[in-house]
Amino acid sequence: MSLTVNDYYKGPKQDFDRPGVLWEFKKILAGSNFYIKIKIVQEDGENILKCLAFHEDEFAREVVGG
Repeated sequence: MSLTVNDYYKGPKQDFDRPGVLWEFKKILAGSNFYIKIKIVQEDGENILKCLAFHEDEFAREVVGG
C-alpha cells in the first residue's frame, strides 16, 4: 500500500497471458529487498489492482537503508 514512484523498477510491459500491462517495483520492507509485480485490470467496469508477484528480490545487489 505504500509503493511510490521511488520504488519503480520497470514497466509498463505488455502482459502476454492476458490483456493489459505490467508494472514492476522493488521495495525495502523489514530490512529485505522485495520484488513486486502489479497490474490494473477492469472487472465489472471498475479498475482493480492485482498483485501478480511479491517475493524477496533474488537479484538484489544489496539492501540500502534496511
